[in-house]
Amino acid sequence: MSFKSIESILDRAMSDTSFAVQMLTNPKETLAEYDLSAEEVARFESLSRADFEGFNKASPEQRKSFGLALLNHNQSMLRVK
Repeated sequence: MSFKSIESILDRAMSDTSFAVQMLTNPKETLAEYDLSAEEVARFESLSRADFEGFNKASPEQRKSFGLALLNHNQSMLRVK
């Protein structure tokens, strides 16, 4: 998965509430249209609603860190302060 793919998914989730809810409740089905591996889908499955809400409130720099953390699956960085 590339950073652009993550950014595209997260940008869509930010602008499409229905997609965001579906992504958080059923990521495997919701993200099927993206060419993601099972491990990559699992990374999205690990996101909580609080993680995503933090992303929505984050600065552009924090969002980039969040996306990179998701790409690298560094759970300690997923919490945006």
